[in-house]
Order: sequence, then structure tokens, then C-alpha cells
Amino acid sequence: MINTPHKLAVTIDLMIENFHLQANFQAQDEIIAIFGPSGAGKSTILRAIAGLVTPQQGIIRLGEQTLFNAQQKINLPPQKRNLGYVPQNYALFPHLSVAENIAYGVPRHPRHANRQRTRELLELMQLTAFANRRPDELSGGQQQRVALARALAPQPAILLMDEPLAALEDSLRQKLRAELRAIPQRFHVPVLLVTHSLSEANSLASQLVILDQGQMCQAGPKDEIMQRPITPAAARIVGMSNILPIHAVRENFLQWGEYRLTVSPAPQQEQAHAALVVGIRPEAIRLLNADPARTNSFPVQLLDDEDFGHEHRLTVRIPQQQPDLEIRIPAPELTRLGLRPGDKGYIQIDPASIHIFP
Repeated sequence: MINTPHKLAVTIDLMIENFHLQANFQAQDEIIAIFGPSGAGKSTILRAIAGLVTPQQGIIRLGEQTLFNAQQKINLPPQKRNLGYVPQNYALFPHLSVAENIAYGVPRHPRHANRQRTRELLELMQLTAFANRRPDELSGGQQQRVALARALAPQPAILLMDEPLAALEDSLRQKLRAELRAIPQRFHVPVLLVTHSLSEANSLASQLVILDQGQMCQAGPKDEIMQRPITPAAARIVGMSNILPIHAVRENFLQWGEYRLTVSPAPQQEQAHAALVVGIRPEAIRLLNADPARTNSFPVQLLDDEDFGHEHRLTVRIPQQQPDLEIRIPAPELTRLGLRPGDKGYIQIDPASIHIFP
């Protein structure tokens, strides 16, 4: 049986002690990531959809079925919501084998059908050789596959995953990211996952829901949000760390303190001669040894170098200019430049990479 993807529509308003959570988004046919810092309320949204916490107001619909409607007093129990749910700790039964854990998620059909579905999932998840092992005899990646197989066993209309890679060592993450990306096509089920990792959201999701302190900042296609966030708060959450107060002078010229920036496209007519805020992604700023004598090139001093192995996160300062800027640069490129904290160099900013907030 092949599942038909269902649209998930979520509008919730939930208060837990002093924490106020509000969200409004839809998901269908893809991987949607609920992304934001720790404590933003991401996992609470997943638990509300799963029926594990109850909002004070709102509606949750999955396809034609209403899972929750505060006004109409509809609140289906978790077992009737047709969801697959993988919590952070996987919640495997320690006293059951791999096969028994997976079989627990299979609907109560005739015994031969249950065995067939369990065998099918063991093969799909490459767990056949571990069918008789207990969870404590498995690696983290194998435990995740068991939890995923159990969640997929009843052929749910949507799969919910809470921080699916958080408990795994780095060496496993790349392989498992590829496996997670294949789930919507392989199992014909959309995926809604929670993550606080920007690289994970970038790698896995086609749509993002950005959450901060219980409030939804923005929702939509990943590329649009990454390049054109609608607020400085959303920009910082998705890694656009350079937020600059500027003034629109004329046409495509912006005044930034003592310096002038060229932007493309030009500000909208209503933004002309106005105080504005712009954002620049740190990877969009080039670091150079010599003055390129081009548009948007400035002298800088390298203040700090945070080494992440494959890349460096640099802090640079333009003389008599604030705020300092963040640059992200591949490790081989910084090695070629030979610059260290205290050294002077130049930066160049592509006019098309300067984002003017609406």
C-alpha cells in the first residue's frame, strides 16, 4: 500500500507556565524543518501535533482529518492521529529485540501480515542481521533506524522527528542525512523535523519554520529564508550575522557611517532617503591581501580567528567603523592568504549579496 501525502496545517497558541508559544504553518510532500535556538519551543510544537501536549487555542489538521480544534473541543488521542513520531532519545523498549520493537508499531492485523511488515522494514533499514539484538547492543545510528522503522510501521500520514541527529557522533551524521533526505520519496510520507543545527536544516529541509522564544519569525522555502529573511531577528537565526544600520542616499547608493555601499537591486522607491537596516551573510564577504580597487572594497584589520577545521570564522574591523563584521572562509583559502589576527587586509562585498530588510 502506498500512502498519499497529506497536508498538515498547524495553528496553535499554547501557554506553559510563563512560556508563550504561537505558530502557524503548513507542511506537505517534503521535509520541513522547525529551526531555531534551544528553548525556542520547537519540540513543544512537535508534541502538540502528536497529541502529547494540548494548546489552549488553535487547529491542527492532517489532510481531511481534524486532530485538534480548541473551539470545537476536538482533541484526538495520540494513537488515533495517524502519525509517526521519533523522539530525541528514540524511546526504544529496552527489554524487546529490534524485531519486537518494530513489530510494536505495526497495526494489529493478522499475524502473518505483521511478520511480513516487520521483515520488510528490517530489510529497508538494513537491520535484518540485528533483528534479535536488544537496543543496548546497537550503535546510535542503528538505534535511530529501529526508532524510524517503528514510526513508519503503521504507514503514517506524516513523520515527526525531534532532533534526529543530535545524539549521533559526527562520523555518522553525513550518512544518515542522506538516508533522512530519501524518506519522503522512499516511504511516500512528508517529514516534519526539529533541529537547532543550521547545517542540518540546510542539508535536509526544503522548507523552514523559524522559531524564536516561542514566536514564529518566518516560514517558507529554505532558499528564500536564507537569502531574504524578513526581519533582523530571523536573519541572525539563519546565520546572516552582519546586520548594519544604513541610510539610503540615492538610486543604489547606501551610506554606512563614513563609507558608501553600492547595492543591487536598488532600494524600493519608498525606501529612498530612509534609515534602513541591511544584512550580509558572512560567507558573501571576500577577504583579500591587496586592495582590489573595486566597488564595496574596504581596508580591514583581522581581530579574531575561530578555527572550525574545514572553515574559519573571522572577525574583522573597518577603521573607525562599527559594527565589526563576521567572515566565513574555507580553511585552504585562509592558508593561501596567510593572514592572522592583527594583520591588515581588504574585504569586498558583492552588491547583490546585500539584503535590505522590508
